[in-house]
Amino acid sequence: MYAKMPDLVRHKLDTLVRDGITPTPDEIIELYEIGRQIETPELMRHMSRGTPVKVGGAVLWQQTIASANWMERVGNRYSEPGHALAFSMAHAYDKNLQLMGPDDVDAWCATVTATDGELNVAMAEIIVQSEEPEMPPRKTPNNSTEIDLVSACMQQFGGTPAQWEAEVSVPYMSQLLAAISGHNAETGTPNEADPRRRAEIAFAWAGQKIRRRHAKEQEGAPNG
Repeated sequence: MYAKMPDLVRHKLDTLVRDGITPTPDEIIELYEIGRQIETPELMRHMSRGTPVKVGGAVLWQQTIASANWMERVGNRYSEPGHALAFSMAHAYDKNLQLMGPDDVDAWCATVTATDGELNVAMAEIIVQSEEPEMPPRKTPNNSTEIDLVSACMQQFGGTPAQWEAEVSVPYMSQLLAAISGHNAETGTPNEADPRRRAEIAFAWAGQKIRRRHAKEQEGAPNG
């Protein structure tokens, strides 16, 4: 049944079944997706702009810091915020975006042949690209800001604030810094920011969630 799954996932599933725990289809899919990141992490890294989604003659991209700022400043005040969000995704790499307003959104919407439902699905496909596997609860929250991201990228790779804010997607910046911080040449010790290490932690946490779910079900089961 699990022949085509990564060895790590098959071993985890075999262990759970041997312990009398039957994972649900959703739990198996979660283990599989995270397991792929551990065994072939390079396959899970997106290009700097993410994967574009075509809909109704338009092309949507992952948000940049610049397009997210436009959304806060202009888009959220638009009569149809969903249309404004789609517009900001379609113009995420347009250097003139900051000069655009509601009239530009109206004009763009008039050219898009997709229904609102189709636009929502396309936007969801973009948003899901930036989602990461669930991690165990942290004792302290991650308070990184957009300024922190841009400053760190400039320090590591050069460039200007404008280049990082307007030409690179936010998820890619995070992944780039995580990859760099995870490869400490002097100590060789992976830390929590290492993409593979993060996947390993998420994988262990996914297994723990399955066991907790099973234990709760057993507690609620009638005796005898």
